[in-house]
Amino acid sequence: MDASRRSRVFIVQHVSRFALLVSFVALVGLAMRLSRFASAAFNDPKRLPAPTADSPVRHEPGAEGCADVVGRMLPEAMRGVAEAHGRSLARTTIIGVYASYDNYAKADGTRPC
Repeated sequence: MDASRRSRVFIVQHVSRFALLVSFVALVGLAMRLSRFASAAFNDPKRLPAPTADSPVRHEPGAEGCADVVGRMLPEAMRGVAEAHGRSLARTTIIGVYASYDNYAKADGTRPC
């Protein structure tokens, strides 16, 4: 085997190893993003119980007191948002109230379940 052929084989081997490494890193990154997306989609606040039937505030068991406070503050906050944007929101916003930061992080998809 002459020197030019050996150098081509050497280059092909290293390029293919680098391509495998890049592919592996991309797959790991994609898997992490997909797991966060799946966690956030699975923990939709619409699935949580509401204090009243027409309330946009949903809460976890143990967060009823916070949900009441949020429910009282929400109309004024929504008016402030609408005024800042110059129009009302297109649809009702569902607000999730969680009993702990850890539960919120799991539901938000920023922390694995």
